[in-house]
This record gives sequence, structure tokens and C-alpha cells, in this order.
Amino acid sequence: MDLKKDIVEQARDISDINLVDPRDIPKIDLYMEQVTSFLEQEMGESFRFHDECVFTGTMINNYTKAGVLPRPENKRYSRRHVLTLIFIYLLKQSLSIPEIKRFTGLIGDQEKLENMYALFRDLLEDCAQEYVRSIGDKLDMIDRKFEERGVEDEEMKALIFISLISLDATVSTKLSNRVLTLLEEKRENERKAEEERKKAEEEEKKRQQEEQKRQEEEEKKRREEQEKQEKEAREREKKEREKEEK
Repeated sequence: MDLKKDIVEQARDISDINLVDPRDIPKIDLYMEQVTSFLEQEMGESFRFHDECVFTGTMINNYTKAGVLPRPENKRYSRRHVLTLIFIYLLKQSLSIPEIKRFTGLIGDQEKLENMYALFRDLLEDCAQEYVRSIGDKLDMIDRKFEERGVEDEEMKALIFISLISLDATVSTKLSNRVLTLLEEKRENERKAEEERKKAEEEEKKRQQEEQKRQEEEEKKRREEQEKQEKEAREREKKEREKEEK
């Protein structure tokens, strides 16, 4: 048994994923059964574990109730729902429902989701090749360590390999959580900054209004004082004329 060759072949096989082409997603909204049938047809071969379904109606309803998936309109599901479900399926292997909800809550509008999916799909082939290389590197590292210790046990190598990639999965899950937290903190900081900006704008507007009101009041007083002085001047002139006439 060539352990490294066998494991690398398995890694290459499972990483050869054909993700749904966005052009194949129906442009019309679908009913529940149509969504599950479509995803089963497009994803089943690459993603199904044993005999499980990719999605069932109950699963989709539960995701909707949990706020992970937007509610359908008139029991119909749009492209947004289908694309979001694809991400949910990929994420649910390592993240909990509340964590997936945090993820989908950060996606934003339809345009962002479409672009994100297209970019993700474009990255798959390179990531698959990198994954297979990393598996080979990990097996080489195990071989070197066993050779250093003078141990020859292929079964032990395989078990240690499983332990290491399981550790990778655990670390990746924790990292996913931390990145989600960073994104949420960034969004919250941006929200607070926007609130502060609006507050500063409102305060500046209020200050300008108060300044304008003060200037208007001063201008009003100035005009009133000027009118008063002009009136007094006219009255003096009138009295002087009357005095001269006498």
C-alpha cells in the first residue's frame, strides 16, 4: 500500500468540485420542490455524503425560520435564495446555524451576492490544486517525523494524518468565527462612525442656523436702530424748520 499516493488521489478526487454555474440557475422564481430538485441535480454528485439529500424542504424551512435564509415571496424562491443556499451547504459542514446566520447577514444586496459567488467559483480550481499540494506536504512531513523516530507503521501514519487534518478543520472553524467577528466589528464601527458623522453634521447645521438667526436678529436690531435714528433726525429737522419759520 502506497499511503501517500492513495491519500493524495482521494484528496484530488474529492476536491474536484463542479459548483453550480450561475448561468444554469433559472431566471424565474421557483417553488420549494423545484429548488430542492435543482440543487440535488446540480450539487448531489459532488457534495452528497452517502445517501443524504443536499437539501430537503424541512431544512430550507428551518433555515428560513432561523433567519439564515430570506423568506420566500408567495412561496417562491429567487436566485438570491438559491445562491445563499449553496453557501449555506458549504458552510454547514463546519459552522453552526447561528454562525451561518452571521455570515449570510453580512452578504448584503443581490449584486454583492452575485459577485461574491462568481469570484468564489473562479477561485475553486486554484484552491483545489493548493489543497492537494498541502495534503502531499503534510504526508511528507509525517514521513520525515516517522523516519526520525525510527517508526514504521502505515496505519499509525494514516491515523495521525486524520488527526492533523481534523485539527486543521477545528482551527479553520475558529478562524472563521474570528473573521466573522472582525467583519461585524468593522461594520459596527462604520455604523457608529456614520452616526457620529450625521450627529456632527446635525450639530453643525444647528450651529449655522443659530448663527444665522443671531445675525438676522442683529441685522434686525441694526435696522431698527438706524430707522430710529433716521426718525429722530427727521423730527429734529422738522423742529428746526418750524423754529426758523417762526
